[in-house]
Amino acid sequence: MRTLALYWPTLNGLADRTERLRSARHALGRLSPLVAGSDSYGLIEIGIDGLQARSGSERDIAAIALRAVGVHLRERPAAAIASSRLLAVLVARGGGGDDGVEVVPPGDEAERLAGYPVAALALGATEYADESMSDALERCSLLGLRTVGALARTQGAALAARVGPIAGALLTLARGFDVQAIAPAPLPRRLLARASFEMPLTSLEEFRFPLRRLLDELLVRVRRNGAAVGIARLHLARERSAPVRAVARLPVPS
Repeated sequence: MRTLALYWPTLNGLADRTERLRSARHALGRLSPLVAGSDSYGLIEIGIDGLQARSGSERDIAAIALRAVGVHLRERPAAAIASSRLLAVLVARGGGGDDGVEVVPPGDEAERLAGYPVAALALGATEYADESMSDALERCSLLGLRTVGALARTQGAALAARVGPIAGALLTLARGFDVQAIAPAPLPRRLLARASFEMPLTSLEEFRFPLRRLLDELLVRVRRNGAAVGIARLHLARERSAPVRAVARLPVPS
C-alpha cells in the first residue's frame, strides 16, 4: 500500500497537541478512509492507493493533505510517500525532500531501509509490546545485526531461533513490506434533532428555549458515544419566508 506520512517535530510543547492532531485526522478523513496516527510521535499516516484518479499525482495528493491539516496545525509537517509504512515514517521524520515532501518510487523500499539502524524497526511494528520489541532488537544488535539491511539478509529460521516468533515481522519490515495495514477510520456520524411548533414564534426569546432543549438532547447522545462535535448546523423552516440556515465549524472538535 502506498502510504503518505506526515510528521510534526515541533508539536511536543503544545498543550492541545492531541486535540489538534485529532482534528487534522478528521480533516484527512475526507481525502482517504485510511487514516492512522500516533499523538506521542506527532505523526499521521494516510493510505493513498486509488486516490490518483480523483486527486492527481502523489505529489498532488500530498499537497491536498497539507492544505487540509494546515487549518488545524499551522506548522507545516514533513511529508513522505512510500510503499512501506515504516519507510514513509522514517523519511518524514528525516525531514522529507528539499520541499518538505519526498516520494520514494515503488520497489526502492528495501534499498532505502538498509542503512537505518535496526532499532528503527520498532516504528513499524507498534502492535507488539514495547518490551518484546526492545528485547528482540537488543538481541539483533548482540548478534551483529545493527542495520536494517543486515537483518534483511538473515535467514528466517536462524533469526527465529535467536529472537523468537517476532523474527517474521522484523524480516518482513526490513525487506520493505508492511506487517499491519492502516485500518479504515470510522466515518463521522451525523446526529439530528428536530422540533415543530404549532403556534408561531414571534421573538428570539421564544425560539431560544426549544433550541437549547434540542442542543441538550444532542449533547447527551454525543457524550454517551464518547464522540466530539466538529460541525453544528441549524435549519429553520418558515411558512412564508425562505428558510434560515447557519453553520458553525469548531476549530477543534469538542
